[in-house]
Amino acid sequence: MKAVIICLVITFCLSTNVVRAQDHTLKHDIKNLVDSAQKRTKLWPWKPAGPEVAIVAAHGKVAAPLLVKLLVAQPDTDAKNLGVQQEVALALCEIYNVTKEAGHIYMNRTIRKTNNRIKKFWEVKVGGQ
Repeated sequence: MKAVIICLVITFCLSTNVVRAQDHTLKHDIKNLVDSAQKRTKLWPWKPAGPEVAIVAAHGKVAAPLLVKLLVAQPDTDAKNLGVQQEVALALCEIYNVTKEAGHIYMNRTIRKTNNRIKKFWEVKVGGQ
């Protein structure tokens, strides 16, 4: 009986450490996505998504709540910020297998009303998982 309890405690400790490591890796990957997106000089779709989008998307739905927190309700026209918003939304599109189009991704050549609905779209989508 003691051996079983010891095994359970060890297993719990190891799994907790794995979860912490995965969480650290996810946050690091999201930071890399943001840093890279801020350096972009062209917006999507004129320039394909950076490789960081696929790296973050590979984490799956566990990444979604953190990504949604990065979205803004009303993106400004600052290309640096819009690039970050696009990359975050592109990662969410990959995670949820959603079409990459206006209404799901912030676009610089769409009406403001469309962009202003994107954060709410993702909040509902991620909240319903």
